[in-house]
Amino acid sequence: MDMTYQINTDLPAAPDHIRIEAVEIFDTVCRELKKSGLLVAVDTEMIAAYAEAMATYRNASVQLVLHGDVVPGLHGPVISPYFAIRERSLKQAKEIGVLFGITPSARGKMSLTAAPQESKLSKFKKSKAI
Repeated sequence: MDMTYQINTDLPAAPDHIRIEAVEIFDTVCRELKKSGLLVAVDTEMIAAYAEAMATYRNASVQLVLHGDVVPGLHGPVISPYFAIRERSLKQAKEIGVLFGITPSARGKMSLTAAPQESKLSKFKKSKAI
């Protein structure tokens, strides 16, 4: 019995539980992982977690630009709490990103081997075989 399997080439949809800001990041990461041959359906939740962390990082960065590094506090000016939020979310994103080779150092440690290319001679021989 000859069995054929159809491979789904579509990208996974972002989970419903992530913020809209994270969906763009999720889609970008999925697209890039697919190009590298590293996209696996079981990784969807970890990709979503990475996207959420990066969305939080971006949001905290925007808040720092809008409101400044120092904000009014109960007893005078204080360092913005968005510094800590930004740093924590970046740390989370880095930790998750390493799993997927998203950071430059992680990519350097990964060994991706491409499938061997069929030579022109092999292709020619196959085309002549009956």
